Amino acid sequence: MTEISPALVDALIDAMGPSFPEYVPGTRPIHSKGIGVGGSFVATEVASQYCAAKHFGGQAVPVTVRFSNGNGQLDPDFRLQVRGMAVKFFAGGTRESEPGRAHTDQHTVVGMGRVEDGPVVARPGEEIAETDLICMSAPVFMAQSAERLLEFEQSYRAVKVRRPGLLKRIKSLLTMSPLLPLESGVTMSGNEGFLQWARTYPPAQAFLLANAGQRLPASYARAVYDAVHAFEVHGATGTCRMVRFSLEPSDGVFTAGEPDPVQQPIASFLRPEDLNAHGSELGADYLQRELRQRLSYAPGRFNLRMQIADPWDDTSDPTVAWPTSRRRVLMGTLTLTHVLADQLEGCELLSFNPGRLLEGMAISNDPVLGARSAVYEASYQRRIAARGTHATTPSAAASPGCPMGLS
Repeated sequence: MTEISPALVDALIDAMGPSFPEYVPGTRPIHSKGIGVGGSFVATEVASQYCAAKHFGGQAVPVTVRFSNGNGQLDPDFRLQVRGMAVKFFAGGTRESEPGRAHTDQHTVVGMGRVEDGPVVARPGEEIAETDLICMSAPVFMAQSAERLLEFEQSYRAVKVRRPGLLKRIKSLLTMSPLLPLESGVTMSGNEGFLQWARTYPPAQAFLLANAGQRLPASYARAVYDAVHAFEVHGATGTCRMVRFSLEPSDGVFTAGEPDPVQQPIASFLRPEDLNAHGSELGADYLQRELRQRLSYAPGRFNLRMQIADPWDDTSDPTVAWPTSRRRVLMGTLTLTHVLADQLEGCELLSFNPGRLLEGMAISNDPVLGARSAVYEASYQRRIAARGTHATTPSAAASPGCPMGLS
């Protein structure tokens, strides 16, 4: 794992906060607004052949999942931004039913509410081992190194936004070059600074392109989430592979609202108001409201897929997607059953870290993955200190590495 200096870790965390004037100390500097849900993960029969980590052993593993919006403030859900999905697996654990509450399994009868919300406890004769998977609704990352990531954070500074002038809109129309959309109620934004930086740093442009045509998700449970970084996984026979993970909704991808104005240069030119057609009518908390309603009726499910790199794929660069022709393995199904009753203790005080891995997995040679692991841990310690509480989640530690296998 590439080492990152404590000074660079601090600089990265410090660079996140000033981007969002509404940031509240003691909360996450990015992906601040989120909702925690509980559920379980069951690996497929072949999963352990590819990865010997405990949560791929086949037993039902309790999980806590946090869905979030990308910014570091309490943005309304109808803002266009990257969404996050962080999963904590409690391998070796089971979820107890609270006294007086019904215990339900993943085979829920449609129309019956999900009321299981008990604590996670160790199975008889076992110990709980935690591991995390951090994903986002973009297939690639925006930087190839921690230093470049710092440049991105420094470029994304909130400045006052105004409707483009007539000449600029005419030029956009004639050249079919879309303008950045102006969203309902947005007076300060860092998008322009990021756009200017991305023009000077080509590796960020794939991330920019992936998000340029984004639509608002109809649900947190109807979007694809990618881990974007490569990991080393050890199979049951000791074979080591370089892989990437993604979570795909079993119900398919579905979007809400009208298309983003960035895809409609003529409409953007003619529109008299600084208003996206898909804006506030959806509601400031429509994603959280929809998820609560969805899980009260039936569970939500995601398929965890693992993409296996060929020997010549670059495993150190998270800004480049691997070809879709690479072999993909279904590793298991994630079933979401209920919104956590105690959002603070059950989710917000948890640390999700991409470097918290079990034996059978290891951080790859991707320098950004190592940097993010260090930043997440330091940020967690800051949050806990600001709240005046004590850390309860184990620190992230990478497993031993291995050379890349050819199988």
